[in-house]
Amino acid sequence: MKVARVTSIFRTLFGEGPAYAFYYLFSCLFAAHVLRYKAAGCPYPHVQKILLSRSGLLIGRDVYLGYGCLVLSSIRKPVLILKDRVAVGPRVTFLTTSYPNFSVLRDHPDLTNSIHMLEPIVVEEDAWIGAGATIFPGVVIGKGAVVGAGAVVIGNVEDWTVVVGTPAQPLRTLEPIAGIPRKR
Repeated sequence: MKVARVTSIFRTLFGEGPAYAFYYLFSCLFAAHVLRYKAAGCPYPHVQKILLSRSGLLIGRDVYLGYGCLVLSSIRKPVLILKDRVAVGPRVTFLTTSYPNFSVLRDHPDLTNSIHMLEPIVVEEDAWIGAGATIFPGVVIGKGAVVGAGAVVIGNVEDWTVVVGTPAQPLRTLEPIAGIPRKR
């Protein structure tokens, strides 16, 4: 029984190669923010997903994360939820917290509604986030939505909507597609 368990663990760790084993063991030892920074610099997409999942994020099936995808948060709560078939381009930044820290601005009456201590970001199924986009706390990106490259998303994005710019504004609405068979 013990030999079978050790063999199973060995295959899990080394079946994908030595880099996979290194990153998996690394993910068992370090804090969430360290795992997220390491994932941003990891050239292997499947290992990047493992590091982000081990740091407490919820990642669905068939999710693609581009190189340099950065999640800025220091806690192990699910502050980013990527549902099935989401595509995230390279150098996308997810800001799950936005706070002026020790600045006197934190008590300013005009800014109290703008300060988000910690709110999760949710990306619904089949969404596509272009390269270099920045997503702010509490944003929900709808099903089938497209975020253009370099966009700064500070508010929710409706289903099947293309948004571009700084701050992101709706460009057009896409026709929902249903019943299209997935290619495997």
